[in-house]
Amino acid sequence: METHFAGPPAPSPPQTPPIHLSEAEEPEEWAFVWDHLSTTIAEDKAERCPHCSEVWEYMGSVLTGATILHQFRHRHHPHTRNRRYELIPASPAFQRRHGCR
Repeated sequence: METHFAGPPAPSPPQTPPIHLSEAEEPEEWAFVWDHLSTTIAEDKAERCPHCSEVWEYMGSVLTGATILHQFRHRHHPHTRNRRYELIPASPAFQRRHGCR
């Protein structure tokens, strides 16, 4: 009986680390993202839930293909009363600064 040894597993392709967006370091992008977050009340961009005070929360940014997406989560959206996620494409200027075309 022959035994075949394939060797060690192939290394995983390199992962692009997530990009973290902060208001202090990227004030223009922070404003852009919050302006594009889909809300119904212009005065309350955070959409605070009157039942539990939950608001939109920035979760991080990821490179997907050639686009950076900013991820937001609302744990208890006031209109749906459910968890809701939003993916917002980064501004063209932010994309260029981080090596995207």
